[in-house]
Amino acid sequence: ERVRMLLLEQFIKTINTTALDPRHYTVFGAAFYSLRLLNEVTVTNLFRGALSRIALRTLIEVFITLKYLTKQGDADLWLKYCDYGDAQAKLVSLKLDESGDVPSFINEQRVKELANQNKWEEFITIELGHWDKSDVRKLSIDADCKEIYDRYYPWTSGYVHGNLAAI
Repeated sequence: ERVRMLLLEQFIKTINTTALDPRHYTVFGAAFYSLRLLNEVTVTNLFRGALSRIALRTLIEVFITLKYLTKQGDADLWLKYCDYGDAQAKLVSLKLDESGDVPSFINEQRVKELANQNKWEEFITIELGHWDKSDVRKLSIDADCKEIYDRYYPWTSGYVHGNLAAI
C-alpha cells in the first residue's frame, strides 16, 4: 500500500499536460497494474499456485513491453500501444452490444468509457493480432532481455493456455 501511495504521488507530480501522454500513461498504468497483480497473489497466499504463474507471465510481458518501448524511444510507438489498447476495449464493447449477454465480471459502462477515453470510439481502428505486429519473444530480443523471456515466459504461458504440462 505504501508503494502504491508513493507511485500515485509520483504520477501526479509528473503530469505535465492535459493531453494524452502515452509514455506517462503507459509507464504508470503498467506499474499500478503490476502492483495490483502482486498484491492479489500475495494477499490471497496464491504465490505458489497456478494463478501465480499466470500473474508472473503477465508481469514478464509488461516488463518486456516497457523495456521494448523504452529502448525503441519512438513516441509514435508509445501512441500505437495506447491506440491498440483503446481498440481492444472498443472491440469488446461492440461484441457486448452485439451479444447482449454481459458476463458478470465485466462492467459494460467501464468498457465503453475505456474505449472512448483517448478518442471517440468512432475514430478508432481495430487491429487484430499483436499491437506491434510482432510477438513477445521478438520484443524481448529487440529489448535485449531475451534471457528474462526464456527463463520465465514459456513455462508460465503454458498455464495461461492450459497446456498439458500445466493440466
